Amino acid sequence: MTIHPINFHQLANGLSNMIDLVGVDDVYHGKRVAYMCVETGRQLDLDQDALLTLFYAGQLHDVGVSSTDVHKTLVNEMDWEGAQQHCQRGYDLLRGQRLFAPLAPIVLYHHTHWQAMQALQVPEQTALLSNLVYLADRVDSFLLQGGFNPLMLGREPVQSKLLHFQGEYFAPRLVQAFINASRADAFWHGLQPGHIQQYVTEFPRHLLVPGVPAETKCEDCLMEVSYLIADIVDAKSPYTAEHSRGVAGLSRYLGKLAGLDESTCELLEVAGLLHDIGKLRVPDAILAKPEPLSARESAIMSGHAFDTYQILHAMRGFETISEWAGYHHETLDGSGYPFGLYADQLSLESRIVAVADVFHALAQTRPYKPPAEANAVVLGLHAKAQAGKIDETLVQLVNDDLDACWRAACGL
Repeated sequence: MTIHPINFHQLANGLSNMIDLVGVDDVYHGKRVAYMCVETGRQLDLDQDALLTLFYAGQLHDVGVSSTDVHKTLVNEMDWEGAQQHCQRGYDLLRGQRLFAPLAPIVLYHHTHWQAMQALQVPEQTALLSNLVYLADRVDSFLLQGGFNPLMLGREPVQSKLLHFQGEYFAPRLVQAFINASRADAFWHGLQPGHIQQYVTEFPRHLLVPGVPAETKCEDCLMEVSYLIADIVDAKSPYTAEHSRGVAGLSRYLGKLAGLDESTCELLEVAGLLHDIGKLRVPDAILAKPEPLSARESAIMSGHAFDTYQILHAMRGFETISEWAGYHHETLDGSGYPFGLYADQLSLESRIVAVADVFHALAQTRPYKPPAEANAVVLGLHAKAQAGKIDETLVQLVNDDLDACWRAACGL
């Protein structure tokens, strides 16, 4: 595969933005946890590598959460017996990633009580950093439950809770370090949306997870991370499982049929894997609804393409992919969303991802319809092409090589 440069800091921030979409109305949870971890870690005089690891682990600690229902429970329950499931899933997702593997053990234990951590004989550094992520995560849930406005009003209640749980849930020295860090009014002001975004953006970009340079050329890392993202998105709903992979496979194959070079076809696969990132923000109940969506629900659903575009466009090197992925609901006649683009504004690659998305959606079971067979899928594509929605030439390529397209889309 062509080696594409990746800016690790921007990639991690982009993943954090994606994970935080699951919060629907609150898209700063991971960033607040990262901020609180680092500022508490400074009170402990942790070294640079530990602070950096905390920064990225804080942002990505909930990588195992795709469901809005699970997210709500994690926010509303201090100690939920099902919490370890998302920790294990996050660990499994990250441990095979060359860029993010160092964070996996911290994610695994970030809901483990301090007393239990000692009994499990977790390595000292991992135990300390994991427990700090747990502490910051629970502080953020306290703040959300309490609805403190301004957040500074939560200082005494939060500190009191931490003192109550120290020893069993949290290491006493972490609790004391947090209390020391949070004495200053600036600590609480820094948690506000505008300030927290600035903190994350300006965090020293040359200081990264140990061993990972800011701008790295890691063979296949782009594809690795893209499949990681696809697995997170597709875990959102049983009705969309494997959808991102299917769109990716068919996008790459259609690119080949259209005569595009191998490097472009690889990037089409990436765009297919990433095209539905924005669905993480759509509540589970909407994705699973068998009846027609209301006007409000449709408006929420349509926002997913814009969220996809925004998250990808903010990452250096993903600008073009953001268009191919974010335009998958645009139509040739200008009636699509989110930008209402017309045919002359849509590249061949964008059109390919759009056709692949329609193909796979028709072929899948959805709550409102059964799966269609291959011939019915082609008829559906032709109908959309004749209505001026998708590219007729690409539909004809599918029609002429239907068996291979079906295999590419359905992983056969």
